[in-house]
Amino acid sequence: MLSKERKPKIVKTLGVVLLALVALGVLAVGIFLAINVNFSNPEDLKAFLDTKMKKLDLAGLAFAVVEGDTPVEFHSYGYADLVEERPITEDTLFQMASVSKTVTGTAVMQLSDRGRIDIDEDINTYLPFDVKNPSHPNKAITTRMLLTHTSSIIDNWDVYDSFYTIDAGGGDPTVSLADFNRGYLTKDGEYYDAELNFSAKVPGTYYKYSNCGYGLLGYLVECVSGTDFNIYCTENIFTPLGMDSTRWFLEEIDLDRLAKPHEGEKALPYYGFATYPDGCLRTSAGDYSRFLSMFMHQGTLGNVKILEESTVAEMLKPQVRDLNENQGLTWDLKVPEEIFITCDSYVYGHSGGDPGVSTMVMFNQDIKKAAILLINSDVEMKELITYRQIVKRMVEEISE
Repeated sequence: MLSKERKPKIVKTLGVVLLALVALGVLAVGIFLAINVNFSNPEDLKAFLDTKMKKLDLAGLAFAVVEGDTPVEFHSYGYADLVEERPITEDTLFQMASVSKTVTGTAVMQLSDRGRIDIDEDINTYLPFDVKNPSHPNKAITTRMLLTHTSSIIDNWDVYDSFYTIDAGGGDPTVSLADFNRGYLTKDGEYYDAELNFSAKVPGTYYKYSNCGYGLLGYLVECVSGTDFNIYCTENIFTPLGMDSTRWFLEEIDLDRLAKPHEGEKALPYYGFATYPDGCLRTSAGDYSRFLSMFMHQGTLGNVKILEESTVAEMLKPQVRDLNENQGLTWDLKVPEEIFITCDSYVYGHSGGDPGVSTMVMFNQDIKKAAILLINSDVEMKELITYRQIVKRMVEEISE
């Protein structure tokens, strides 16, 4: 579930670590034992987290175990803001990084349920401009491809990173989804690059995690619904589910409740970026519990139906076995192998990482339990073993 995205502290350093493990089998065994052998892993969850937090240099952390539609256990450490010493609570809002994609995928599939989108139709059916892979202009790109990171639209990092508002002091994006996608994906666009914005592979034949693909999905929702993406989500997902504090934009939330991202002891400004449907969701453990509960109950929370039961089943089914056997429609279908653990039942989830943000969510539909891990700091390479132990405990908390 570790997202193959923009996150340097975990994803890029993790790749280096894994290469080292291949070369040094003894070290791999040592790390495996450190994660799995009960040297300092108390059975009580709070005692376990107390022990692990002593080894982590984080601004703050929230850990929730969910049954029903609310956390049955919630533990928090550190601060939402190191300078102000605001404590983290169940209502503290976090930027969710790529966990945001789970809401974007849900919005798309909701429109599919309503007959507004055919996810196997050419996306140009729904867009006001044509999007084609320049190497394969006659091959249609579909919504299903975007949802499974197989569309051939890839992240041009120089362009993508330039839209973060951090260097400008933070704030919401100043470029709309329409302008970004037109500029990135059309030949006369300001940000267009045939080689860097698209893979040379045929759409649908190659897996490459794509943040820009999810930015396009957000715009697709706008085009089909006739409503701004953030407003569509509020009216059709957040409000019906009682996620009253969950929003996409900084201007829509109470900043006194939002955890600041941190790099070490340095607090970063609250920031955004143009492809916000891929990573700018702000929510709390309490609010997001309701979203996970909806998925654990086949698309319904109480008397509110967000998705059809058959649609949830499709989202949690392997989509591209030959390319990535663990990729569903948005959701990841397996515990990440890099943390050296196995699980007898499917544990669905997603992870996220951005500057000063590390997130992971997972749920077990069979026993209706979920776990949420929210961190408002980067996880350093020296902290990876302890971080993995916490993720392993997440799996254990929701496994039979």
